[in-house]
Amino acid sequence: MKNEFITIAKFNRLMDAYLVATRIESEGIECFLPDEMLAKPARNHFLAASQIRLQVKEEDVTEALRILNKNPSEISPNDMKI
Repeated sequence: MKNEFITIAKFNRLMDAYLVATRIESEGIECFLPDEMLAKPARNHFLAASQIRLQVKEEDVTEALRILNKNPSEISPNDMKI
């Protein structure tokens, strides 16, 4: 299935997940944080037991991983879309 979401990263902090998700979305890739609502109300308890998953559609995995692994020094102002 091409519309299935695949986990490409896991984060201990919700803010870190938000930052990476925003970067990936800025490239036009839809992403999803399925654990977002669980992490908000009980941050300390949730983080001790699990991690926050970042997921993208199966068809976007390769491009999202390329973005995720890009060195920040390689990002030029032209790469940033507002």
